[in-house]
Amino acid sequence: MTAKGATDDARLGELAAELAGKASYATGARPFPRPVGDEECSALAAALAAQVDLGTAARARVASESGFTIACREGCNACCEVMVMVYRPEALAIARFLDRPENAAARAAFLAAYRPWRVAVGDAPERLTDRFVAGDPVGYDALHLLQFRRRVLCAFNHEGRCTIYPVRPLGCRNALALDTHELCAADHPSGRAPAALAFVPLDRFMQSATKVLRAAHNANRPSEERHRQESVCVAVHRITGD
Repeated sequence: MTAKGATDDARLGELAAELAGKASYATGARPFPRPVGDEECSALAAALAAQVDLGTAARARVASESGFTIACREGCNACCEVMVMVYRPEALAIARFLDRPENAAARAAFLAAYRPWRVAVGDAPERLTDRFVAGDPVGYDALHLLQFRRRVLCAFNHEGRCTIYPVRPLGCRNALALDTHELCAADHPSGRAPAALAFVPLDRFMQSATKVLRAAHNANRPSEERHRQESVCVAVHRITGD
């Protein structure tokens, strides 16, 4: 790592610590002392994603040592029918990934898939955002499950594979099913959820990372857009300007 890279990492670490310093930054009850720009938001999302990847790798080792098999693999995409909600830092990281010339095919595939996806999901993204902002976790979870049962594949999934895999949201990175993927479908006849492995270090980090992303979102957006989750597809489409 270059000296500049080490310095940048240190600055991101300091920013993350500042954003996590007060719970009110994440809830929106108190404004962060300074605005956080798009570049900082995108870099922060990437840094947190790298840490989550380390955590999921450690969890996989624990699973293997305990005799469990992790069913998640390339081409298994039932979880891609979940409507993933994100804050602006993750949406910015994805939009910037799609803007790179080498990812032109991924961008084209997303833009082609977005309109039919949008027709299929209707106003569910906006309704989920409204339930979240209203502080209605029961209504939010019910609507989220209802949308999952409609089995609409994410607009970033092309021919069974994630086109933004290197920059996928933390929620996607943390997806986990043990032994078999058959129970991952929301409409499985058994009604059972897939088995998962609790891994406390990663679970705790996911909670803190979400707070940091939420605080960064609030520090990046005007007051009327603070504290607002959005569907990753909607948020990225808006940023790309297409």
